[in-house]
Amino acid sequence: MRALEARYYRDPALFAAQADRIFAPSWQVLDPHLTRPDKQLRPFTLLPGMLDEPLLRTPWALLSNVCTHRAALLVDRECEHRLIRCPYHGRRFSLAGRCEAAPGFEDVEGFPSAAEHLPELPLMELGPLHFTSLSPRRSFAELKAGLQPWIGDLLDRPGLQLLREDDHPIAANWALYVENYLEGLHLPFVHPGLSGGLNLPAYRHEILPVGTLQIGIAKDGEDTLVLSPDHPLHGQPVRALWFWLWPNTMLNVYPWGLSINRVEPRGVDESVVRYHTWVFNPFGSRRDVSLVSTTESEDQQIVRRVQAGICSRLYRPGRLSPAHEAGVAELGRRLREALKGA
Repeated sequence: MRALEARYYRDPALFAAQADRIFAPSWQVLDPHLTRPDKQLRPFTLLPGMLDEPLLRTPWALLSNVCTHRAALLVDRECEHRLIRCPYHGRRFSLAGRCEAAPGFEDVEGFPSAAEHLPELPLMELGPLHFTSLSPRRSFAELKAGLQPWIGDLLDRPGLQLLREDDHPIAANWALYVENYLEGLHLPFVHPGLSGGLNLPAYRHEILPVGTLQIGIAKDGEDTLVLSPDHPLHGQPVRALWFWLWPNTMLNVYPWGLSINRVEPRGVDESVVRYHTWVFNPFGSRRDVSLVSTTESEDQQIVRRVQAGICSRLYRPGRLSPAHEAGVAELGRRLREALKGA
């Protein structure tokens, strides 16, 4: 199989088509601060630049942040209130999203109906992570089932603490960043620090119903994951498991903790990569977290170079390595299928 044609990274029309064909039906991981159990109302935008969907996290629900009367934004900053009141016409909603009162509609028969309540989005948990979707194409139970044989209880390990939150803008199409993540062929050339702890000839991948898995086998003397007896890799010296969840979430499991990369498309050649890292020991893990940060920086630099090259008039897609780039081929297959006819 060959790499994707350059138009998938350059064509504004194909980029625009991805909002409804790829991202609206997908499960998106939320920033951890949006799921803290407190009394705050937290407005945010789900995937700015791609979906631009105004949402509101309340202590009770995840809701649309748009009034059901005339579409005014309801809340524009973090605050603490016992109700939600529209600043335009005074319509009032509970923190669960139910329309409770609306000036001017006192004598309207059958008001309020279900159509007046704020749309509520699903809020699903996977270890310390929370996911939502605007119009899920598959259930969250299916997503978990696709991961379960490999993820097991690795996200439920007790003692994980959020240590790091970083956002990095990158002048590149989101799919180029994901492609870079999906293969180990570049490791010895781009990531000398990461490669030093891995047995590269033993590096391998699995295609999953929900994305892919890359398996990093440790060199002798390196820390390894403690895997349950029913795990497919039990007994093997696994240094890391790198999961890609279609389309833009990366979930990285290490002996010392967990990190998440979420690539947010901001334009056809602009993205923001959001990094979150959980650790068991904030002090003892600093060296490992520093290595992850270095790897992330190296990825960003090489992806920028690819973005510059993808604009070449002379570039033609090269053949993919069957042994090392099956993940890249899987992303290409999914993109072609989702954008067929666009």
